[in-house]
Amino acid sequence: MWRVALRLKPRAQHSAFACRHLSTWVTNEPGATPAAEATAVNNAKTIHRISPNHLRSQEDTRRVQLLIRTFKQYGHFVAHIDPLKKSEKSPELQKWNWGSRCGPTVSCVALSQCIDPTSVGFSEEDLDREFFIGDDLSIGPVATLRDDHEFTPAEKVAIFNHMLQAELFEKFLGRRFSGAKRFSVEGGESLIPGLKELLQTASDLGVEAVYMGMAHRGRLNVLANVLERPLRAIMSQFQPYLPDEPDYPNNSDDVRYHLGTVSHLTMRNGNVMQVRSTSDIVSQPIAFGSGRAFQDIAKDTDRSRVMPLLLHGDASMFQGSVREAFGFSGLEDFKTGGTVHVIINNQIGFTTLPKQADSAVDVAKISRSPIFHVNGDDPEAVVKVMKMAVEFRQKYKCDVVVDLVCYRRHGHNEQDSPEITAPVMYHCINQHPTVITLYFKQLQSQGILTAEQCADLISDIERNLASEHDHSKTAPSFWDNLGDTPPPLPPTDVALSNVDKDTTTSTGVNRKLLQEIGAQIFRIPAGFTAHKKVEAIMNNRLRAVETGARVDWATAEALAFGSLLAQGVNVRLSGQDCERGTFNQVETIEF
Repeated sequence: MWRVALRLKPRAQHSAFACRHLSTWVTNEPGATPAAEATAVNNAKTIHRISPNHLRSQEDTRRVQLLIRTFKQYGHFVAHIDPLKKSEKSPELQKWNWGSRCGPTVSCVALSQCIDPTSVGFSEEDLDREFFIGDDLSIGPVATLRDDHEFTPAEKVAIFNHMLQAELFEKFLGRRFSGAKRFSVEGGESLIPGLKELLQTASDLGVEAVYMGMAHRGRLNVLANVLERPLRAIMSQFQPYLPDEPDYPNNSDDVRYHLGTVSHLTMRNGNVMQVRSTSDIVSQPIAFGSGRAFQDIAKDTDRSRVMPLLLHGDASMFQGSVREAFGFSGLEDFKTGGTVHVIINNQIGFTTLPKQADSAVDVAKISRSPIFHVNGDDPEAVVKVMKMAVEFRQKYKCDVVVDLVCYRRHGHNEQDSPEITAPVMYHCINQHPTVITLYFKQLQSQGILTAEQCADLISDIERNLASEHDHSKTAPSFWDNLGDTPPPLPPTDVALSNVDKDTTTSTGVNRKLLQEIGAQIFRIPAGFTAHKKVEAIMNNRLRAVETGARVDWATAEALAFGSLLAQGVNVRLSGQDCERGTFNQVETIEF
């Protein structure tokens, strides 16, 4: 949760207020007259006694501060964010009298205007960040997120349909390819409408390209129902793998849930969004670095047109690369304007129970990122939270975390038996209705969807799945089934099978250009007094470039970097030693 410290206005401001309202702030003794009070002030012998109204104001301020602190520290414990209802309620929140002083609602905007940011080391923008929960959201015992942001019947049916497609897709694969690993999203189907809304909102706010990296959980479902990859292309990857027959359907040389892709999605505003996606344990740095590189290529200096998106498991959040990415997020040469992190929180890391591990979101606290906890069995809340996360990222250009608390209906994969290692938890899961069942009952009770309409939707989806499965048997390959050709920048998405393995690419650089680059790097500027040893090194390198003799490794490396910069390609070296030199052989930075 956000880390916020609240204090009263500086004393000088209170003093000014007191002087303007002297008759209220001074003694207030029974029978005291203004003349007597003025005399007391002049004699500097006044006993300052605060009026009852001011005492009440101070008490209200204290209680509001305590309310905010309690919400921040314990709110996600008392909120119903666990679909399995395993979480214990906080005793501090159970005994809290929410409405005794704060009234029926407390506006976040009003609270932020009552706090002096300079007294706690904030800037005005920092304070806006701390209180951002949308423009019109209030907190309190009456106003709720659901009341303020009700979906239309059409929007609710769309959410239901997206989840229905996700559920039937998983069940179809489970029947047709029984026992095959697919790392299904079952138990977290609300991820699908949530991601679709995330991308739609991002497009509405000016995002043109998204670099997505994700874990195995739900990968195939995201490919099919978010990135709109042909179902037959995905199903072809379940066919037997025969490496000696290159024309056989499954010849991608990788497991099905690793396959990367490029999608061009037509959004509701008519714009086309490019989404590049990879899935592996190394997808974090790939998405993070590629997103920054594409921002540089596209001259996206305000980091608003290209957005990294990362989907984590609750256990994978503790990989070192994730922590490093949060640490890099504020550095000038690494920042991407904020990454949206979505945690598919199964509440169990392979076989590690939550009580034996840290919170999945703890690592995000190092960058003071806002964290949204949401119940995976409440698809409308998931959709709204995804929307708010993108809005926050676009407004404040910082990392945002969505903790989607759900469960996995099967084990770590479909060949795992979780009842052995987590029998109590899976006894609860086996009896728990699916999110689509719960949401259908809700829509049915609201008169939005009937059983007949639901049956028609199921029939259409299953018919399409069967047809795509039939076509997958004769599909030439996963890549040929992608349907569209990846754009030329960057070229990393071209299928390796389409590249002539005997092709040699010329990487040479004109000698005159290298000499010009060397002169820029190794010639000591006029008026700059270098250390004698450094001066000798630089002169030797400059002489080597001019004559072409005795070019050492450090010189060649510097020329290579310079040639890339001359072509407009950014070069980023990580670490201080890259600049100052470990063994004084690579110094090129002048201080």
